[in-house]
Amino acid sequence: MTAPLALAAENAAVGWTIAAIGAAGTLCLLVAGLALPGLVAPGAVLVGLGYGILLTVDGGRLDRDAALVAAALLLACELSLWAHELRTTSPDEPGGRMRRLSWLVVLVLLALGLCACFLALVDLARVEGIAVETLGVAAAAAAFVLLWRVARDAGRRSGPSP
Repeated sequence: MTAPLALAAENAAVGWTIAAIGAAGTLCLLVAGLALPGLVAPGAVLVGLGYGILLTVDGGRLDRDAALVAAALLLACELSLWAHELRTTSPDEPGGRMRRLSWLVVLVLLALGLCACFLALVDLARVEGIAVETLGVAAAAAAFVLLWRVARDAGRRSGPSP
């Protein structure tokens, strides 16, 4: 996921920095899937940091690919946690994996759509003023609450790991 970001950098030093930070984040996500699910958040932060560096250093403009990066990062985190769960729990009931995969596809598509809406709102806010900014803040707060509830419900379903 971080290789395209590193290749998109205009400056070689920035590209190598993004590649190193992204590799560390990817390694955290891989280790989380194998043994330590607590490394999912640091891995996501590192990969996101690489993207943030790219935006800040190489342009500082609103990137239309931000929604794709966010959805891909969500997918990577969910797959990492799922891999760990599959290694540490008993087998799912028949059809459980397909239901989980379907839910994951829906979640990623919702995240992609939500991020695209946020980008559209931000683009409007640059032109329209305080009313659109207020709407954007309300939408961001609603999205945060929605994602928090989804994460809380997922944590309740999975239960504590041994």
